[in-house]
Amino acid sequence: MRRNKLTDLDGRDLLAAARYAAVISVTLSFQLAFIVLLYAGLFLQQVNVLRSGTADTLSITIIVFLAVILVVLLPLQFVRIRRARRYARNHAAEITEPAGATASGVVGLRGNIELRLRLRFRNRQMLLRQVGAIPRVPRQGRAGKAALP
Repeated sequence: MRRNKLTDLDGRDLLAAARYAAVISVTLSFQLAFIVLLYAGLFLQQVNVLRSGTADTLSITIIVFLAVILVVLLPLQFVRIRRARRYARNHAAEITEPAGATASGVVGLRGNIELRLRLRFRNRQMLLRQVGAIPRVPRQGRAGKAALP
């Protein structure tokens, strides 16, 4: 997708773009926090070298380089995060549609979460039955007889 050019997206692509925007806004936030913490650690390490009196041009160069990178990187990342959040907020209907309600037949995010929770609950119940924490209750067959386990 070219920058600042509107393109027509079909239902599946619109859903994928909305999901991507929702995920990437969180991912970019964590990535930005990681980079800031990494650069702060490197910066403080070089400041400690300067304070100890064993400073050389390399320490000063590293401090300046880290500061310049952060000054350039932070505004760019903030813009990307803000754009991704805005896109996700404007297309929230595509993300939160109930299962099977999308035009392309792709299951919505809410439907996926509900399905995963149901499967997780069912697997937990099966595990507890195997251990013996939940007694096994025989199912009723079609004629009212207990079905075989």
